[in-house]
Amino acid sequence: MKKLIVLFAVIFIVFSAFTSTHLEPGITGMVEPADAVNKVTAIKDNDSVSMVPINGKFALTLKTGNWTLVVEAINPYKNSVQTVLVLEGGPTDVGVIKLTK
Repeated sequence: MKKLIVLFAVIFIVFSAFTSTHLEPGITGMVEPADAVNKVTAIKDNDSVSMVPINGKFALTLKTGNWTLVVEAINPYKNSVQTVLVLEGGPTDVGVIKLTK
């Protein structure tokens, strides 16, 4: 009986470890057209985080607060700038950002 209780306890601990993932705050999204973007940068006060999107998709891990999201476009497309509120509990999805000429 003790072995059975220990077995269930171990299974519960392992299951809990795999199901209670902590999602980091940040910004996720996609840029269209994918080949028109040079990089994506999030700026807040003196902090900035940049990345080059892969197939138009991007994900930035950030602290909570209001961030300015800058999508740097390749000519003839125009840059996109927007303010994004990042909260605890996971990334803020900005959806699809469509660049214009």
